[in-house]
Order: sequence, then C-alpha cells, then structure tokens
Amino acid sequence: MKKYIIALSAALMMFTAAVHAEDDIRVIIDGTFVDFGEYDNVMPYIDGGRTLIPIRAVAEGLGAKVDWDADNEIATIDDRIELEINNDVAIVDGKQIIMDVPAQIKSSRTFVPIRFVSENMGARVEWINDSRTVKITTAETKPENKEENKNENKEETQQTETVAQAEQDAVYNNVVYMGVKNYGTQSADLKDYYQHRFFKDGKVYEYPVLRDDNYTLQNKLAEGYVYNIKIENGVVTSIDESSATTGKIEKIDGTSLTLTGEKRAINVPNLYSVTTAAGSVKVEEAKPAVGNTVSVYSSDTAYMLARGSYTPAVQNQVGLKTIKNFLATGMQPVGHALYIYGGGWNWQDKGSSNAATSIGVSSKWADFFDKNNADYTYRTEQGPTTYYPHNGVNQYYFAGLDCSGFVGWTIYNTLNTQNGAQGYVMASTQMAKTFAQQYNFGTWTQDVRPADFKPGDIMSMNGHAWIFLGVCSDGSAVILESTPSKSVNNAPGGGVQLSALGDTTSQAAALAEQYMKKYYPEWSQRYPVNVINYNSYTSFTGDTAGRFTWNSETLSDPDGYLNMTAEQILKNLFNEN
Repeated sequence: MKKYIIALSAALMMFTAAVHAEDDIRVIIDGTFVDFGEYDNVMPYIDGGRTLIPIRAVAEGLGAKVDWDADNEIATIDDRIELEINNDVAIVDGKQIIMDVPAQIKSSRTFVPIRFVSENMGARVEWINDSRTVKITTAETKPENKEENKNENKEETQQTETVAQAEQDAVYNNVVYMGVKNYGTQSADLKDYYQHRFFKDGKVYEYPVLRDDNYTLQNKLAEGYVYNIKIENGVVTSIDESSATTGKIEKIDGTSLTLTGEKRAINVPNLYSVTTAAGSVKVEEAKPAVGNTVSVYSSDTAYMLARGSYTPAVQNQVGLKTIKNFLATGMQPVGHALYIYGGGWNWQDKGSSNAATSIGVSSKWADFFDKNNADYTYRTEQGPTTYYPHNGVNQYYFAGLDCSGFVGWTIYNTLNTQNGAQGYVMASTQMAKTFAQQYNFGTWTQDVRPADFKPGDIMSMNGHAWIFLGVCSDGSAVILESTPSKSVNNAPGGGVQLSALGDTTSQAAALAEQYMKKYYPEWSQRYPVNVINYNSYTSFTGDTAGRFTWNSETLSDPDGYLNMTAEQILKNLFNEN
C-alpha cells in the first residue's frame, strides 16, 4: 500500500496547482498538503460537480502502467481499469461501473474524476466544504494510540504519531513557526498550497494554513516566533501569538529557573534555543546558564530567543495631524529597522502588512536589527538563503521596512489612532500622486525643484520614495528614508535612517551624521551616513512620480515647521532647544 500513498500524493500534486483557478480547492493526503507545482502545471478542473485530474499522474504515481489505445480512445491502467473517453461506463476488474463524469481529453491529456480513481485504489475521499479541501486517507494510515501500535519501533511510532496528529482536530500551544516547507523551491503562484512548518515538543509538524482573500492567518506568522494554533480537519484554522514571561536567569536549581524580577522559581523541564537565518529556523535543546535570557511560555516549555529592545529617541503623539508629528513619527523606527525588500507589505505582497496598519514600532523590527550586524545583506544570489523575496515569496515581510513600507507606516501612525484601518503601502513610484489625487491629502507636481521642497513633503521616484525633513542654509537637505545603504563592510543592508541630499561636505551630511551617531550609536557603528546628490533623488520618468505636499486641512503646522531649517527642526524633535 505504500506505493499507493506515494502515487496519490503525486497525482494530487498536479490537481492542486490546476485548481488554483477553480475556487482555491486544496488537497491533503494522510495529513500532508499536496503541492502540484512540481508537475509542469497540468491543471485539473471541475465538471459536473466532480474534479478531474490527469490520469497518467494518478496511475504512474501508483506504480501502475497506463496503456493508451489511440484508435478507440481507451486508457487502461495495469490491466485492471479501462476508461473510454466520453463514456461514463468504466471497467474495473472486469466489472462495469458507472462514473458520475466520464473521462475526457483536454489539452491533449486524459482526465478522470479524482474520487473515482482514489476510491478504486482503496483510499477514502472526504470533501471539507468550509475550507474547500479534498482530504484523501489511504488504508495505510494508522490510528493513534491503538493497541496494535504499541510494539512498533521508535522511528515508526514517531512517524505514525506525526501523521495521526495531522489528521486530527487539535490545539497546539507554544509552537515555534519554522517557515514554509521547501522554501526557495516553490513560487509565489502556489502560495495557497504551501505546507507551513511548526516545532512542538521536539518534533516538526507540517500543515496547510486556511486562507481567505486577505491571507489573514498567513499574515500573523513570522519565522522564529511562538504561537498557539488550532487544527481542524488537518488544516490550521486559528493562529495567535503566544505570551510569555521573559527575563534573565538569576538562579538555576535543577529544572527550576529564577528570572530577574520574578519572586518564585519556574519549573522548566524543556528549554530550547531558537536561531534564525534566511531560509532556516533551528530549534534545539538548550542547557540554561545564569545570565541567559529566556521566554517561558508554559509550565513546561521555554525558549531562548533573539529578542531586541528599543525606545525611540524622538517622541510622537499617535493621531496628531501636524507636520511636526508626521516627522516625529517618521523618526520612530530610525536606527532600528533594517531594509527588507517587501518589508511593510503583507505576506501576499499586495498591500499593507499588519505592522504597517498598527500603532507603534513593531518589536520584530528591533529583534531583527539586534540579531544582525554590519554583514547583513538584504539581497544575495544564493537562492533561498536570502531575505529578498525568493521566487516572489515575501516570507520576511515582518522583519523590517522598505521605502514604501516606511512611508506608508509613517502616514498610518500619523493619521490613525487604532490598528487595522486602511493602509497606505503601495508602489513607491505611485505614492505622491495617489496621496494627492485619490486621498486628497495635498498636492502633487512633477515640477520638482530643490528650492520648492517643504518639511513633510514626500518624493516618489522610479522605485523609491522618501520624506523631506528640512533644508540647510547651504541648500543641502536632510531626509528620512529606508534604503539599502552600504555598511562599513560594504554590505547593502541599511534601513530607516536620516540621510543627506548634497555632497559629503554639506551641512546636511554633517547634521545627519551628528544625530545618527549621537542618538543611534549602534547603527552608526554599522552604517556611515548616506549622502546623495539632489539630481539622483529628484529625477524620474513617467507620469506617476513626483513631489507631494500636504494641505493644511490634513496636516496643520501650529509649530511653524514649514518656516524652520533642518537644524532647527532636528533640535526641536530631539528636545535640544
């Protein structure tokens, strides 16, 4: 029966990619979500309420031989099953069986109903309407905790338990999200059918995640973080981030740990370290040591996690609609949010992420900054071992901000007081024109001259967007941006920072360097000040780029920022007056 399991997996892999256009049907075989991307995009379809799939994928996957009689248009599988095109009568083991839908030829391939093939191979087929999932259970699948399984060897028992867990309704608390199975080998076009990996009690489990039009559950997941998940019919249907007691270990007594600030010891028999890198999450048993920082999630499980901490140097006021507060808000992630291509966008890369429509700086940005160094590179050519969206998969959307993610987040936190409203992350080239003409926030022009810039203006270039902070007396300017500037190790990483428009001897360059070194020393140890000439940051092509200026109805200026120099604005923002 093992070969039947393999065959059905292969056959149904082709089925899933095809139904990507057929109301997002999913297929699970013995707890494993099927990926059809490996099979040349041969697409199944639905006819007469039945899903049809290429017969050769099913038969050959089962280890069976397919013979094709072209003259009579009859396909025979292992001399057992005969299927004639457009004839709803099949012959199975010499007996005639009427099919609900006959075999058909489409795109030069023979298609048959998946239920008919699967059930005649001894498998059970179930349709789960809520998640539009086809669940295939083979006769080989073993129930969990049955007497007959007690004497199996350890390896077989572990495999059986994993499969059985995937087939059951369950609630798993405090699992580490380990990312997408086979990350880097699958394209974003197949994201609906990904298997997601979770660590629990020394084992890794793989499940599909229920999707809706907004990919609500997928947008909650971030690699290396801990969650409570609910599984129904083999599909993750609920995800919430776990809460923990976090502190440094002050005392160890066996499995009991006393953390800083905690009056009583916590019994932690299971301690794991979690380390992350591009395309990789490792969870390993760890030995506690005094001084280690741990997060205790339950009475028996704790993780040693890379977590940063950050208090913004500039204070803002959420929802205060002024030019000053807009710039103060833009300063919040400066020096602690690295550049991630797709950062601030959602997982499906179609608009704002949860972080970009949430009030405050995401702690995950600080976590990611703190665990990296001057060697961080936002993009490499090393396939899945890069934070750049490999094959279009925006897997690391949560870790930092790109240029439009930064601008969109800043606008959201200036205009809103609650999470979850409409976001402002979009293609950077379109931002200035969209804010003016669609949202009526201000004016847009393609007549871009350095002398016309005002504090708070947003410049959309081809492929980049940035915020104008202020002009200096020598005509140079300080700006806010997220850009992959090069580090002291010549690695293109960068992120949200104060930059200068001018040359290296300009007042703006000196101001940007002064404030980045004084208030963001860890950043300055990695990244020199980013200095760009005006022309390269104000040149563009096309009819969407240009400069945006706020109107007074959207952002007022009671603080007089529109009449201040860059030096005066920075002194005021940092309370140096």
